[in-house]
Amino acid sequence: MPGANDGRCKVYSIRKEQIEGYVLGFLDRWFQSPESTEKIKAEIHRLEKSKRGFQRATVGLQTKITALDRKIAKGSENLLLADSANVPELSDLLSRWRKERDRLQAELETAATCPNGNDLAKTAKQAASQSSDSATS
Repeated sequence: MPGANDGRCKVYSIRKEQIEGYVLGFLDRWFQSPESTEKIKAEIHRLEKSKRGFQRATVGLQTKITALDRKIAKGSENLLLADSANVPELSDLLSRWRKERDRLQAELETAATCPNGNDLAKTAKQAASQSSDSATS
């Protein structure tokens, strides 16, 4: 009978009870250590601070964009009513306002994708490094 007892293990799984006990025990010890508690508190504080700063920054940007939208709309109306001698200057002013609005919109979109100003890949790499450091502790 080939393969009936060739010395290889035929069990290809780990019982849930065994692995859960190990993982939960590890996590329990990690979360209860003073170092981990301090890391968790520091991270929560950093995230909250980042969130408040992000909200202030985005509200400020959105306010500026709204104000520029109003100026652009009013300037467009004024351009239609302007004397032909003033059209080049008014047109130039509208162009500057539109460029400024586009710049602020891009800044707002960047802030939305990276609220703390970090590159997302860099942030993920840092988080993985921190969790592997903690796991080996």
